[in-house]
Amino acid sequence: MFTKSLIGLSVLVALFGCTNDQTEATPNTIKTSDKLVKTPEVDINKRANIDLKVAQFTQDFIQAEPALATSLNLSSDIGGDFQQRLPDYSPAGMQALQQKMQHWASELASIDTANLSDDDKRHVVVNQVIASYYAGDRTFNAGYIDTWAGHLPYIVNQISGPLIDIPAILTDQQTISNLSDAQDYLSRLSALAEMTLQVKAKVEADATNGVILPKPLFTNTLKYLANFVAKPASEHALVTSFEEKLTNTAKINDKHRQDLVAQATKLVGEKIYPAYRKVSLLMTSLEQKAPTDVGIWAQPNGESFYQHDITYLADSDLSADEIHQLGIEEVNRITSEMDSILKANGYDKGSVGERMIQLSSEPRFLYQNSDAGRQQLLRILVKISLW
Repeated sequence: MFTKSLIGLSVLVALFGCTNDQTEATPNTIKTSDKLVKTPEVDINKRANIDLKVAQFTQDFIQAEPALATSLNLSSDIGGDFQQRLPDYSPAGMQALQQKMQHWASELASIDTANLSDDDKRHVVVNQVIASYYAGDRTFNAGYIDTWAGHLPYIVNQISGPLIDIPAILTDQQTISNLSDAQDYLSRLSALAEMTLQVKAKVEADATNGVILPKPLFTNTLKYLANFVAKPASEHALVTSFEEKLTNTAKINDKHRQDLVAQATKLVGEKIYPAYRKVSLLMTSLEQKAPTDVGIWAQPNGESFYQHDITYLADSDLSADEIHQLGIEEVNRITSEMDSILKANGYDKGSVGERMIQLSSEPRFLYQNSDAGRQQLLRILVKISLW
């Protein structure tokens, strides 16, 4: 129901949207800018209960996702003391998060929205859907909850996951403007080592349940894990980015800066690297047991998980087979239209694909590989965009 790019915005809506400051003078008016607008009779206690539940849901979610709080640059008033912590990706941690989100999805879905304004009704539904999104598929116990993409099946893979995303947040998004911030960063480096072992435990638990990363994805996954620990710790981005931030912080003197960098180097070399190597060894051992089929349907309860993703990522109630059939019908429809257009222009030999290749090689559709040729093509593209 929400794409990856909209989930973060929806979280902000959950945090800040549609709360309080709406009642004015009488129960059946709301303040919009400087005007009072007549609305149906609103139960003030009902609205207060909604605000309370949304606030509690939001607090529970942000408490479980301190790295997201950093990405969203939340204040401590909203996110609490999150700069030292990282999410719990252990089997128990993921189960607790999903159960908590399912609890709030049920709580929010049970709210009686009668007599609420359309905006308030929408506010309740948005938060209920967000909670359901993060609750994930209850029939698929593997994987993890990603703060952007929701329930994903493989916590260690070649393109995403905590072992890729969390270091990026630390290097790119965690700010350091004073000594306290620097100490928080060191605490998070220590937490990263612990988190990596939690991820390892989750991979082991998933494998026990029969869910293992597909074999074709192992090569690049193992390459990433190897590259992560390839450089000396002092040259790793977790250290060099920290050193650069410290250099740009006038409130930290040279001696403190050197001591802090030394601590970071030690944590990376003695705590984080060994944890990543343990994950790499585990993944190497699992490669021989991995399924050769890459489709999620090949995993236990994979079809249910796929349907869950269709619901929340494709915003559709169609089944996978129905979507596949729709795709076939659309390809046939578009191909038929292309065939008619091509024939009307004198191209009637060969398949549609062959005729399109023929068109692409004709001089009138080619442009010089030069600034003049590119400008000519851009002018045509601008015209097309105006049609």
